[in-house]
Amino acid sequence: MSAAFAGCTELFETRPISIPPIPEDRPDAIYILSHVEGMKMSEMAKQGDYAFGLMYSYAHRFWNINGDSVSLTEITDEDDVHLMASVWDPETMTVLPDTGLSAEIYQGDSLVTQEGCVESP
Repeated sequence: MSAAFAGCTELFETRPISIPPIPEDRPDAIYILSHVEGMKMSEMAKQGDYAFGLMYSYAHRFWNINGDSVSLTEITDEDDVHLMASVWDPETMTVLPDTGLSAEIYQGDSLVTQEGCVESP
């Protein structure tokens, strides 16, 4: 599955940020962030039965939660932006996990990075 988002060039401004520490004594309860982050919607599109949203924010660590699996994604020196795509059923407004969505980022004609999923609904 793929979707194209036009007009997504020159969206990002990079600048140094300070990374808040992860609390060492976090309780085994609801996690409350020690800081505030923002994310901006860049584009939305529809293709077939699906709707897509492309969002971005500054590079930050985040937790991936998939069923019972939880993993921390840290920031690396090469990270400039956190880019996230979401897929949903526009009729029911239900977010769809594991859709097989893939993304390719180009600068001019050069491929900068790509992410892809192999599972599909």
